[in-house]
Amino acid sequence: MKRILLALLSCWPLLVSAAPPPTTTEHVRAELLSETDALVPGEARHWVALRLEPDRGWHVYWRNPGDSGFATSLSWQLPAGLANGEIHWPYPTRESLGELTNYGYDDEALHLVPIAVAADLAPGTRQTLQATAKWLVCKDVCIPGSADLALELPVATQAAPINAATFDAARAKLPAAAPEGWKARFAATAQELSLQVDGLDLPASAQIEFFPYASDLVLHSAPQRQAREGSNWRLTQAASSSFVEAPASVDGVLVVRDGRAPVQAYAISAAPGEVIPVPADAAPEPAGRSE
Repeated sequence: MKRILLALLSCWPLLVSAAPPPTTTEHVRAELLSETDALVPGEARHWVALRLEPDRGWHVYWRNPGDSGFATSLSWQLPAGLANGEIHWPYPTRESLGELTNYGYDDEALHLVPIAVAADLAPGTRQTLQATAKWLVCKDVCIPGSADLALELPVATQAAPINAATFDAARAKLPAAAPEGWKARFAATAQELSLQVDGLDLPASAQIEFFPYASDLVLHSAPQRQAREGSNWRLTQAASSSFVEAPASVDGVLVVRDGRAPVQAYAISAAPGEVIPVPADAAPEPAGRSE
């Protein structure tokens, strides 16, 4: 028995991940996290995350930064046998900066990324995942930031969760696929965008916000005028000064807030169609936060 225990202890460094402490930069702390403690050969999606935590009162940016700023990016340097996917973005909130409205995060945000693991990666080895993260952090001023980050993980035939609660909370903020009964369409002119989503069976207390993926579609600081007829919702927002022509589709995230339930976000894709614009004198829906 003693020999078995000594053998297990000698293998322990190969069975655990080496997680360096967060990198602290000007107004942002950054680090790479792994959802499990090992890479498993043939694993289609080993989930890692870039964790960014801005100082109180500061914010970093979503994939569409809004009226100004730029999106956080990751440039990976991975060993042979590993391949990264794209960032899976949590839904954003609106961040005001003077007369500008931006989309981003003023609290801890996890940017989830899947890593594909080759089937022939040898168990018992260790692999170092490296990435250069770049972001812009803003308050009353904006400061570009970056960090060279690394995460070392063993290769093993099985893995155990090490950050399960953190990743579960992050996934709760990812946009889900729109329910099958939802139908979305849009109408766009040089003056405004109107979006209609039918089939939203939501409580009367619910509020919605739309965040487009395209940065040149709407004037982000303009209010979203909304109207509701039963389960059908319409919103109209002034067009961006950079608007040129109507796109083939309008894609983005619809965020649903209800003080009695967790926030839900849905990815929607609207096709061109007829939408009656919400009148200019209609009051915008309040954009409250209920995390």
